[in-house]
Amino acid sequence: MVGAGHGGMAMAGHLAILGHPVKLYNRTDEHLSGIRWHGGIKVRGQVEGFGRIQLATSNMTEALADSDVVMVVVPSTAHRPLARKMAPYLRDGQVVVLNPGRTGGALEFH
Repeated sequence: MVGAGHGGMAMAGHLAILGHPVKLYNRTDEHLSGIRWHGGIKVRGQVEGFGRIQLATSNMTEALADSDVVMVVVPSTAHRPLARKMAPYLRDGQVVVLNPGRTGGALEFH
């Protein structure tokens, strides 16, 4: 999961509750300290539970290593700079899913 704003944390917590291994990247490391301290994310609402997060990091190399699917949950205005930052660490066969995905971000990642 790339992006630890409201949407990214909700998606990371939900996927972890469903049993998926989740690593969470955010550019601002301080934003991740609570997640690291708790060991995950508590989700309340339509989905309830505690999602254990394998890794919460501001290090892109760590975040993308051994990841088959990369969920990007950031505002569309961040797609271009994020694509440039991620490019050296992406490998053939990795699937990158953009949320939101209808804004031309795929062109930025291409």
